[in-house]
Amino acid sequence: MPESQQLRDAVLQHVNGPNYQPVKPAVIAKKLGLVGDAVHELKMTVKRLVKEKRLAYGPSHLVYAAGESPSQKQAAAKTATKATAKAAFKSALNSATEKQSRPAASQEPNIKTEQPKKERSKKTGPPGITKRSSNHFTGTFRRAAAGFGFVRPEGTSAAAGRDADVFIPMDKTGDAASGDIVSVRLESKPGRMGKLEGRIIDVVSRATSRFVGVYFEQASMGLV
Repeated sequence: MPESQQLRDAVLQHVNGPNYQPVKPAVIAKKLGLVGDAVHELKMTVKRLVKEKRLAYGPSHLVYAAGESPSQKQAAAKTATKATAKAAFKSALNSATEKQSRPAASQEPNIKTEQPKKERSKKTGPPGITKRSSNHFTGTFRRAAAGFGFVRPEGTSAAAGRDADVFIPMDKTGDAASGDIVSVRLESKPGRMGKLEGRIIDVVSRATSRFVGVYFEQASMGLV
């Protein structure tokens, strides 16, 4: 039986009405005064409208207007959170880069972009890298008990929260310990759950010089 355009319009008008409360398709049929085969036709119409994204299903198969179901709102909120985190991270990198490239007051104009970067790299840059690029940054490492960790880029404001931290997989943490200042290279593709992911390429400074471990000897060498 071909779908009635009149029924489609009636369903959309009812669900998008100002006083509508999410209910199941059978309740919508009752509200529209439908019985018998017309109820089945309404259920099929609702399914087609959901596929067309003009309606949406919610918990317990309740019918919502497009964009109003809890799952859709959660997805939109999650997308917005990721966008905010990425924006905060980029802002922190840009801020750190500007501080690094800002010349001293006594320097001549023709050495603005060179001398500050060289001085900065001697203090915080990893060996062999004298020019900072957009996929490298310096920050504080925090290791989790499971072995992986996170790096908070220097210059990141406290208001940014943990969404601005960069995830470091267990096999890319090197020998960094919690509190160390490290140099990180960002991976070219987003990592788990779309979060920024990187690899520690150098430990700039250690948070502590004392460690607890097990001593053993191997090949005439003492190791901990």
